[in-house]
Amino acid sequence: MLSKGDLFTELHSTLLPLLRSHISSLSVALRNSASLRINQAPTLKCIIEIQMKLELTLDQTIYILNDILPGQLLAPSQTNDQHFKQFKFYRLRRLESSIKHRMRGKLALFFSNCRQLIEETTTPGRSRTLATFSPAKALQSIDLAIRWSSSELNLIYFIWIDELSKINTLCVRLSAVADPDQQFYNNKLYQSFKPVIKLSRLFFRKITTAGMTNKQAPFYTEMSSYQLNLLEETVGKITDTLTDFVRSFEQDNQRRPESARVIIPRLKNLTTLFQSCLFLTDLYIVPVFADVPSQAYLKTWVVTWNTLFYQATHNATKACESFQPA
Repeated sequence: MLSKGDLFTELHSTLLPLLRSHISSLSVALRNSASLRINQAPTLKCIIEIQMKLELTLDQTIYILNDILPGQLLAPSQTNDQHFKQFKFYRLRRLESSIKHRMRGKLALFFSNCRQLIEETTTPGRSRTLATFSPAKALQSIDLAIRWSSSELNLIYFIWIDELSKINTLCVRLSAVADPDQQFYNNKLYQSFKPVIKLSRLFFRKITTAGMTNKQAPFYTEMSSYQLNLLEETVGKITDTLTDFVRSFEQDNQRRPESARVIIPRLKNLTTLFQSCLFLTDLYIVPVFADVPSQAYLKTWVVTWNTLFYQATHNATKACESFQPA
């Protein structure tokens, strides 16, 4: 009997890549509509053979996934599941959702489109109503499922990278609003938030490139599911807060003192959110460097960044206060 680790390897190294291959093969066969019309019998035979292999692989995938999952999964807020190592609830819940919900949903839509395309192509006199036929979303859903075989820090890396791209966009949007050539009354307020957003971007860029992609990183860390989930959710909350700042500035081209009263508490909350990231970074990401000089460098960088960020939020708060009524 295979161990849970062997089943996990079989799922991500064999079955999911094989499923991807079958989807690609089926897509290629269906794209040649001329062959489907002229040589219906051999082409349909090829399609049916691929479908049979695909269905078998999908059944095996779900069967092995059910063997890996420990019955009813607890929420990824467990604070004492470090001993489960690579099978913490954080990973298992995301893996289950990725395969049983997202992937199966995308595959069901792909199969439906396949059936519709075959019917429209092989039925005489029937016009084609399916505008486009592409396996892209089905293949992407499989790739996302395979991603959950990565190391824990890599899992967080993918999420942080997505949010980092949003923060990059926010920097561009804020620069447009805080343009010195624009004669907005609140321009100084907008300018004060540039360092806040740029330092936010710098933090995630540095930690993702220096820490999470480190080849020395272990497959799993000493973090609990709760802490992993905190790292995942906190970056989203930070991005949402920064988005609120920029959106309010974009909509505000005149003095509105009431907005300052809303912004200041959000700035304080932003600082609190980053403290969670800093704590977990110092405790679990910095130590993945085996050599002491690299650890010392990143620790020093984090301390310096924290000092600069505190000063930036302090200056932004003072700028907000200057727009409050006396």
